[in-house]
Amino acid sequence: MFDVPVSFCADLVNKTEEERIKIMEEFASCGAKHLVLTCSLIDMILAKESMADILKKEMSTAGLTFVDAHAPFRGIYDLIYDGHRRDETVLRHRLHLKICREMGVDTLAFHIGNDALYTHNSYKQNHDNICRMIEELLPEAEACGVTMCIENIWGRPNITPALFEIKNKFPSEYLGFCFDSGHAHLIENGWRFEENAVHERWELVGEKPNWQKDVVTDMLPQIVNCHLHDNNGQFDTHLLPGDGTIDWKHVISSLKKAPRLKNIQCEISSRDRSIKQLVDKLNELGLNVPQSIELSMKLKDAGYVSNVSLITDDLIAKLKDLTPKRTVERVKEDKAIEEKETIIDVDDLVFSYLGDSNQVDHVDLQFKKGDFVAIIGQNGAGKTTLCRSIIGLLKPTSGTIKVAEIDVSTK
Repeated sequence: MFDVPVSFCADLVNKTEEERIKIMEEFASCGAKHLVLTCSLIDMILAKESMADILKKEMSTAGLTFVDAHAPFRGIYDLIYDGHRRDETVLRHRLHLKICREMGVDTLAFHIGNDALYTHNSYKQNHDNICRMIEELLPEAEACGVTMCIENIWGRPNITPALFEIKNKFPSEYLGFCFDSGHAHLIENGWRFEENAVHERWELVGEKPNWQKDVVTDMLPQIVNCHLHDNNGQFDTHLLPGDGTIDWKHVISSLKKAPRLKNIQCEISSRDRSIKQLVDKLNELGLNVPQSIELSMKLKDAGYVSNVSLITDDLIAKLKDLTPKRTVERVKEDKAIEEKETIIDVDDLVFSYLGDSNQVDHVDLQFKKGDFVAIIGQNGAGKTTLCRSIIGLLKPTSGTIKVAEIDVSTK
């Protein structure tokens, strides 16, 4: 699993306080620990200063925190903007950086913008305007301790080579990249479709697309945060990971090597999918939910506890309450049936997610009838994966599992 926080986009705008808290608590009950300070939430705080404290209090009550943010975008908010309101753009973005500091967020994603809207300028003029905007904002970012993350899209000024043109001018550690998996997939695979988002953008500037081959690898040294979502390579549809054609094994294994990576965002709104779907999907990729929280979620679903424990010590205390006391008589009964039948037989079990390193590595176990078994280990040791394999939710990479002499590893 990643040791960087994973955040989710919650639909909190135009909601009452009660509705916001309910949404936050649902994310927490599903195992999420962090939400995104979205551009809409930033706008809410700008419109009403007291919303900053209100949101912080609500998040704290739900056991959540903000870890990353997305600046407002399009129009005057894009870094390429050079219209008569440019001074206002600089001022607003400085305020956005201050809001991030106030909310405990240390990365803010920026859109560079669409140069098809600025064809009155040459490519170099647009590039210079982008750099001038960053030059004016970087001192504020450094003062606030917030890294500006310029996001890859699929137009001329925001594909990987263009991002490095910008970064090479600013060695500051407070400027980095935001890797967007869906956008990368379009500039890598849009050529497969007669109609696609990339062709539409480049035709407007009278050029053929500069197709890229492996965006995540190219961006890797400067990736500070990332937005994960899927598509089929044609249009930016923001599907759940796995619902499109992105090679997630490659993306996830690459991101694990990103030296500057601070956080990962599931950029799919809770308006479009259930909260549980969002959290479960990220967990499938080896991200997000600590196994102690996952166990607590399972106990809640089974009716053993009333709420999810976000603190491991709380979960241990609840497990102690659930554990039956073994009387002397019970111990004698157990000894009397030591030669009982084997109910679960695990033989040389191996399991790996997406072909990565083994989460369960050549395990042999036998559970006898009447046994009371506890599986313990550090976070990420493979406890949940082992249990999921035993009950048939996961198919082992190799090895066998027999339950009541029935081989479930092939079902």
